[in-house]
Amino acid sequence: MDGVRGGIGNAPGMKIQYVVTDVRRYGVEPAWCTTSFDLEFYRELTGKACAEISFAVS
Repeated sequence: MDGVRGGIGNAPGMKIQYVVTDVRRYGVEPAWCTTSFDLEFYRELTGKACAEISFAVS
């Protein structure tokens, strides 16, 4: 693989933002050109984050 997709090259040390599109298939897309996201994955992630900070707001 040449490291180029969608006209954008990547190199070691680059920071790439991505969106999880299908957690079961390890599907991700770059944040700047995503067309969908895995709602269940982000719902679970948000729930975990809220549980971690709930002590601070109680």
